[in-house]
Amino acid sequence: MTIQQLWYFKRLAEEGALIRTAKKIMITPPSLSASITRLEAELGYQLFIRTNREMTLSENGLIFYRHVCDIFSSLDRAKSEMLANDLTQSSSITTYTVETWILDQVTREYNLAHPDERASCVGFSYKEAHDIIDARKDRVDFVIAHPFFLPSQEWYSTYLVSENYPMLLVPRSHPLATHESVDLGEVKNEPFIIVGKDHAFRAYFDSLFSLAGFTPHIITECAFGARNSMVAAGYGISLTTESMRFLSIQRFGDCAFVNIRTPRVNYPYCVFWQRNRKLSPEAHNYLDFISQHVQCRMRMSSALNLTLSPEKSI
Repeated sequence: MTIQQLWYFKRLAEEGALIRTAKKIMITPPSLSASITRLEAELGYQLFIRTNREMTLSENGLIFYRHVCDIFSSLDRAKSEMLANDLTQSSSITTYTVETWILDQVTREYNLAHPDERASCVGFSYKEAHDIIDARKDRVDFVIAHPFFLPSQEWYSTYLVSENYPMLLVPRSHPLATHESVDLGEVKNEPFIIVGKDHAFRAYFDSLFSLAGFTPHIITECAFGARNSMVAAGYGISLTTESMRFLSIQRFGDCAFVNIRTPRVNYPYCVFWQRNRKLSPEAHNYLDFISQHVQCRMRMSSALNLTLSPEKSI
């Protein structure tokens, strides 16, 4: 079993079609098929249910996929930590965040607009966050997390996303897809596809289920990309937030969003920086840039949603 095999498996699980996946990862379909067959033979389990046009995960495939996602998440965190360890230049700007999707594109835009500076976005989980921040305080310019995440006496903060309410993510074929809003308790018998327990959003989602008064029937835990694909394919429904919808709208494919009336619990994001650390001019510029651009992207996506027809709205 190799990392390449696991990566091929992960991409195929998320794409759901052999030819399309092979094209995207730039290998031939027979080569991809042979790699998956060897992996299944080594594991002793069938990972995919094969049809003429699609390949969907079997029950054992769902279990294996969840652990493969954990492997690649760990590798990504290792890469992020090594990158942060290498950022020793005075002109570099390092931002730690529990959700890199908030800043990935905006940070790339900043680096293009400021080629003489070097900004990076380092992801971490809430579980490991405080240990990482304490160990690297001298290299952390900003932290983006929930408002109550860091002690106010040690950190300044400002809102990056001030209003961020929960939404239901459903397939377009689902009866609720045309509804404007729903109480979470109304879908207590639905199969749920949810991010893993080490993900920043998981504690928030679990709190929503608790407030709604039920324990969800979770059919699988997986990364956001696979979750979106599985919801679009009709395997189940999921939870998301307004900011996820606005800032990464292209990730959701053929899914529909439904506002959750109750419980309606806000999940905002703040930008933190240390009180005893003087921000460089570059850091001030970056803070202004991300604040303006994140809000701008949310406003533009919101306006786009309002102009789309119901059949095309996402």
